[in-house]
Amino acid sequence: MDQNFRLTEPGGAGGVGDFVLKISNSEEDPRLLEAQIEALTLLDREPGPLETARVVSNRAGERWTREGPHPVWLVTWLDGMVLADLPDPSDELWSELGRGLGDLDRRLAHFDPPPARRTYAWDLRHAAEALRFNEHIQDLAGRDVVRRRLEAFREDIAPLFPRLPLQVIHNEANDHNLLVRGEGPAARVAGLLDFGDLVWTARVCEAAIAATYAMFETADPAASGARVLAGYHEILGLERAEVRAV
Repeated sequence: MDQNFRLTEPGGAGGVGDFVLKISNSEEDPRLLEAQIEALTLLDREPGPLETARVVSNRAGERWTREGPHPVWLVTWLDGMVLADLPDPSDELWSELGRGLGDLDRRLAHFDPPPARRTYAWDLRHAAEALRFNEHIQDLAGRDVVRRRLEAFREDIAPLFPRLPLQVIHNEANDHNLLVRGEGPAARVAGLLDFGDLVWTARVCEAAIAATYAMFETADPAASGARVLAGYHEILGLERAEVRAV
């Protein structure tokens, strides 16, 4: 398991004085860690509406080092509250989230490190592979729903993937990885954390994942998810096949 520690320089609280010391698990692939760092460096060179952490090199100029079995690295702290702690996100926040992720993927469009082209269980293209775990669902009615949905995905959606635009995406824009600033209806999406699920996959998976988490958080799931997708579409126009896949 990865571990993260907030570090504050003496005499400073917040802003440039705060950092996050990241201790990766001992099985972390160094090549994938390098890909994460490269992604953050690219995004830092071309800032957008979603802030991302800046990687801080050590005194030897290294962006990460190994302490015992663990890769260790340092990034800047981003202020804000995780979206999960925000009651009643506004309609505009969901639209803003979609636009922010569209901008993020626009900036990542030509980023193609070989380690990101991995076979990864959390790549939505492989969702139907979860069918082999279906028997572990104790609730029989729920098991049947999951089976039917995953079979439908395998038959109707998976064949679309060869026609979809592919690129590296963040792949985990959930409510614990998104930072917001402000309160109530004025709260706005400010930052994005944790690039550990970075993967080369169908671009539209970025918007679909974010829309799904938005649907968990509101009384009108369809409307909230649609606002995320519409916001994303404003920045990166979704193709017909992508809309069908969603």
